[in-house]
Amino acid sequence: MRKVKKIIAHIPIIGYLLRIALGILLLPRHLVSLRHAVDRNEKAIKSLQDGLLRANRQIIELEEQLEELKKQR
Repeated sequence: MRKVKKIIAHIPIIGYLLRIALGILLLPRHLVSLRHAVDRNEKAIKSLQDGLLRANRQIIELEEQLEELKKQR
């Protein structure tokens, strides 16, 4: 394939058309990989959000405990 690309690259119009055809043929593969990346990022964001919610709940509980300790003094 590389030899063909090199030979065709010397003929500008054919090389240009070949690059367009290869781009069109490879586009679905790129779109699928991008979709998988988006899915992974969405899962990571959801995980971070869940972690932040747990941390916020813990902070609220600790603040309540601190207030109770201050009242006991």
